[in-house]
Order: sequence, then C-alpha cells, then structure tokens
Amino acid sequence: MKKIKVVLLILLLNIIVVWAKTNTIELTIFFTNDTNGHPLSFSYMQEDDQAGIPARATLIKKLLKDKNKPNVLILDAGGILIGRPESNLFDGITDITGMNSIGYDAAGVGISELWGSLKKFNALNSKADFYFLCANVKNKKNNEICDKFIIKKFGGFKGINVGIFSVITDEAINELPDEARKEYKFLDPIKTAEYIVQELKSKKNKADIIIALTYMGYYPDDSIVGSRTLASSVNGIDIIIDARTGLKLDEPITVNKTKICQAFKWGLYLGEIKLKIKDKKIIDFQYQLHPVNYKKDGILVGELIKKDEKVLKAINSKMFNIDNVLKKTIAKIKKEKLDPKNIRYKETEIGNLICDAMIDFTKADMAFQNAGGIGKEVLESEKINRRSFDEIIKYDNSVVLINMMGAEVKKILKYSMNSMGYGGFLQVGGIRFTYSKSSQQISDIKVKDKDLDDTKIYKVAINSWLAAGGDGYEIFKKISNKVNLNILHREVVYNYLEKQKNIKPCIDGRINIID
Repeated sequence: MKKIKVVLLILLLNIIVVWAKTNTIELTIFFTNDTNGHPLSFSYMQEDDQAGIPARATLIKKLLKDKNKPNVLILDAGGILIGRPESNLFDGITDITGMNSIGYDAAGVGISELWGSLKKFNALNSKADFYFLCANVKNKKNNEICDKFIIKKFGGFKGINVGIFSVITDEAINELPDEARKEYKFLDPIKTAEYIVQELKSKKNKADIIIALTYMGYYPDDSIVGSRTLASSVNGIDIIIDARTGLKLDEPITVNKTKICQAFKWGLYLGEIKLKIKDKKIIDFQYQLHPVNYKKDGILVGELIKKDEKVLKAINSKMFNIDNVLKKTIAKIKKEKLDPKNIRYKETEIGNLICDAMIDFTKADMAFQNAGGIGKEVLESEKINRRSFDEIIKYDNSVVLINMMGAEVKKILKYSMNSMGYGGFLQVGGIRFTYSKSSQQISDIKVKDKDLDDTKIYKVAINSWLAAGGDGYEIFKKISNKVNLNILHREVVYNYLEKQKNIKPCIDGRINIID
C-alpha cells in the first residue's frame, strides 16, 4: 500500500512539473493614454456624447465577459488631468474616481499630473486606488514623488512576474508653469529606464515581462527623444504604452523587439492587448483598439455603448454644484459687447483676448488663433461665466506649443494676410506688424517690442486645428516638435478671465493694415 502511495505521489509530482513547464498563461491588458480631463462623455468635432469613463467601464466588462477573470491589467500611460471643466473645476478628482471605479492597476505620470504643486499631486495620489508610477522625477529634497515600479504576479504556481514602470520626458520641465518647475527635478528617462529594467530583472524582483508606461511621445523620424528612442536604446522592455502625442496606432510599432502602443486621445478609444506566455516568454501578441462611442463624419464607429450607471453616479457625486459653478460670474468685461463680425479681416478685441489668454497660460512668445475657429455670436453681457464662450470658441480644439524660427513666423504672417476674408486669417498675440495692402508686404515685425529675428527660435502657442495643418497651414503640420497640452482652448480663456477678474479688451495695433 505504501508503495502504491509513493508511486502515486511520484506520478502527481511529475504531472505538476510537466504542467508547470508547459502551462500557457493568458494575460489581457486594457490601456488608455492622453485622456486629459475627460471623465464624462463630451462633444468632439461637433458630435455629442462620445467617450467618457462610464462607457469605458461598460466596454471593459463586455470584453472581459467574466468580470472576475484574474489575468487582467488596466493601465494608463499618463496625461490624465487638465481638459474639460468637469475635471478642471474639481482638481481631477472626478477622473481619479472614475478610474478607481473601473479598477485601474497603475498609471504613469504625465505633464498634467505635475502641472500644479507637489502638494496637489500628493493629494491626487492619495485618492487613487491604483499606483501612480514615475521613476525619473524627484522632489526638491531628491526623493521620489511616487513608486518607481510595481510587480504583478499572474498564473499562480510557477506563474509569471510582470514588472511595470514609468518615465516621462525630461523636456516636460520646460513646459511646466514656473511654480511647478521649482517643485521637481527631472532625470534622464533613457538612463533611468536602463537602471529600472536591470532592477526589475534582478534576482530580487525576477520580472519575466516588462511594461513601460511612458509619457514621451512617438516620433517616427527620431527627431525628438521619445518612446521610439527608448525602445531602441534599452533592451528588455516588452511593451511600451506611450502617451504625449495622442496617436491612434492601429497596429503596434516594433522597435528592438519592443511593441510601442498608443490609443488616440481623450478616451475616444480603449486599447486591448492579449498575450499568451509560455515558459515565461510571450509567444502570441494580439492588439486591438476599441472605439468608445466615437463618431467620425457623423457616423458612430462600432456599437453604441451604454454608460455604467454605478460609475457615472460615482463621478457625479464628486461634482458638487457644477451647474451653479458654471453659471457663476468669473469676470467682468468693461465693454458693452464683443462682436467678432470683422474677425476675418482685421484685429479684433475678442481675437486679442483669446490670444492673450493663450500666452498667459503657456508663457509662449506669441500666439495665433484662426478666425475660422471663432463663432459669430456676439458677447453682450458684462458678466462672464464658464459658459459664455462655449459658442464663441465652438470647436473642441486644444492648446499646442511649438518652436518656430523667426523666418518661419514671417511665412505664417504672409499666409495669414493672404487669407484675409477667410477662416485662415489669424488673430495674434505677443507680436505686432504692419501690412500694406498696395504692396502686399509685411514690415516692422516686433515680438515683445523687439525686432523679429529670423534666426531666433520662438515659442508659439496655437490650437490643435492649426497644428494639424488646418486652413492650409502646412508649415504647422510639418513641425514635428509639437506639445499638445490637451487642455481645451476655451478652458484656457476661462482660466485667464477668472484670474483677471476685470478686463477691458482693446485693439492695440497688433495688426496694422495700411493702404
């Protein structure tokens, strides 16, 4: 009898050993990036009720089928905050609440998370039920601001260890407000990633699969240090889930055996990766982007997704008195009315106001706003609230920062003046010039009262429509070094008005047109 038991025990042990060697683990990863302050559904390209965390929650449940399925990761690459009023007015708690409700495991840190003070980030981090990760940002005392990485184990006995870490571009330090810049110290993301990968693969951590959540951006020509640079420079990263450039990568881009992924922006798509892992190595990689009530040219892409009522309720519970907040007077404009009727022909008060707001927010040298992005509504009330400009700045464009040579700025001004009477005519801020109708020449160009220097690089704020080449501005489209701050254009104006309290828009000779 003892011999039989021993034999059975040996057979059982052999079966366990064989199972452990041949067991295939399946892991599903859901991911988002560049959601930027869009916790609820919103209007995009003049199409209502798109995206939102409640619909994303429903979609994830539908894709999982078994909501208790253990081998699942839900991740975000960063850029969670700063966007619409339902996020901005509540310091992003609405976004975090929604992500908590879905069950996110980890999120990288992007520019928007660092935009305020370290105290604000710490408050945000304390509210998150998931891990905020960032390996290359420290506070002024040289301490990490959050966890550098985490290890998640899947597959039980003889399973796998998945290491997840995050880095942000060190260029972000130059894009933060002065107040926030003083709070942080940025380390080289490439060198930091090399060290973290070694640490994850050490005997202590034994990571089999490594995922990087990067707020670096993807640049196909390698003109900027981004996720492509990271993949080519650092061995051992299996998957990069990237943010900053908000690209819709329908297929992952493979660089140095690393898969680079992005799922558009603002939660309009949800990324899904399905892995099969055998002997601690990925043997199959399936990738798909799922639209979240996204509409293109007025047509719903995919199926209509209902909002998860529980998640919607959780987010709404954090939006205290939002209707009253939106109606509350934030500034008084000392002018009977602001009329945009001549905005396609000459300098206007409303155009100046919008451009000044962009400069105030970005600290750019100059700002450009296309006349076609401004509605025809007349602003008559002296009391302005956070709904006053909703129909004036009617498109959901975001603010983008670019660098331009002075010679390129001249080309932009020339194209603008040739577009007089059309939507491509630009309202300007931070710059002034004279245009002669008879000779069609531009002269006396000043930037902050200094002559424009053809060889100098200027920091320029524009909207995302122009950045994509809208209204024929190919020169903007060709510039690769773009930073989309992802805050809505009109929100920047509201922030400016709220800060100014009392404002008297004027025409001050920025666009001096002579016969």
